[in-house]
Amino acid sequence: MRIWNKDNPSAKISDEAWEDEDEQQMSIYDEPQSRTGRILGKSVYAVLAICLLAVAGVAAATWADNAELAVTDTESSTTAITAASRQTTTVTEVKTTTAAMQEAAATAAASAESEETTTVKTTLFIRPFGNHVLTAFSREPLFNATMGDYRVHLGTDYAGDRGDTVKALADGTVNAVLKDTLWGYVIELDHENGIISRYCGVKSDLAVGDAVALGDEIGTLDEIPCEADSQPHLHLELFQNGEAVDPTSLLGGQVES
Repeated sequence: MRIWNKDNPSAKISDEAWEDEDEQQMSIYDEPQSRTGRILGKSVYAVLAICLLAVAGVAAATWADNAELAVTDTESSTTAITAASRQTTTVTEVKTTTAAMQEAAATAAASAESEETTTVKTTLFIRPFGNHVLTAFSREPLFNATMGDYRVHLGTDYAGDRGDTVKALADGTVNAVLKDTLWGYVIELDHENGIISRYCGVKSDLAVGDAVALGDEIGTLDEIPCEADSQPHLHLELFQNGEAVDPTSLLGGQVES
């Protein structure tokens, strides 16, 4: 804007003066605008900064939540794995304990059976009559002088005198008391566990069903018709589960002949 000098309206103002004047006038108007712009610019930056801070806060909160969830999930997984491990360990311990108990029971049963067998063979049997063997047990036919033929001898003959006492070789129950044409007076005892003893040439007052104990007197020595040519003796037979066995195998120790 050009302004005339009111004191000298006709005075001519140079172009440089006009330009200086214009710049001064423009600076008057521009200065407020510049200040406003600077204020607005600072405000925009402040707003942007606040927005950035807000976004960063939201992001941090979200990350913290996710981290917490991750930790919670991890702890839950760890707890579940630990519980499963404990359960597996418990089941394994139960199985191991059960197996150990079963094994111990089986071992105890086997040991008891072994002890029982050993006891039957070595403790519960005694020789019922002397130890002098006239004729041994034999599955091979032997010559029988009385009968004049060969026949198996499924018993053991122990020498003695008529009237000698005969004892029960083990605890048992009387199964039979009879008189046989060939074997004379016969007593049969049941000792359980599948073992039967038969005493031939023994006269007795016992009756079927009577109980006898180890070493009890069961009768006295008498004659045996089918072996009459031999001196007086006890013909002892033993059966285990129905099969004839050598009496000396269950009496323990060697019988002298």
